[in-house]
Amino acid sequence: MTSSRVSSIWKAACLTAIAAWAVGLASVPAAARSAHGTNDVKVSVSFNMQVPLADTSEASITEAQKDRRKLIYQVLSRECSVLKELIADTCRLTNVNVSTQIRSHRHNQPLFLHLNGSAQFSITQKKGAPSGG
Repeated sequence: MTSSRVSSIWKAACLTAIAAWAVGLASVPAAARSAHGTNDVKVSVSFNMQVPLADTSEASITEAQKDRRKLIYQVLSRECSVLKELIADTCRLTNVNVSTQIRSHRHNQPLFLHLNGSAQFSITQKKGAPSGG
């Protein structure tokens, strides 16, 4: 697979994750704030992607899984910066889940690496940021 194709797939996955994050953030109720009256909000981000596997050797599949997990961790390492730029005064990563599966969509078709990732962050909202409540 060309790096251009992987880049296109990754960009589409990132855009899907951003859209899911925005929808999730808009639906956060005011009750999600802490009992102490602070603007603590839990933010969840999730995304899925699939990549065809040209080489189905065990070593190649293992390497592809590792490379795609690294991509997710790289995105997550920058997510607090995005949140702070837009809506958060503080940000803390509280949970990460990453899973991979190897699947064929149809018999005798190429194998695909399916990757699912999700993360939860705890943020303190900036003054004037949308509260969703």
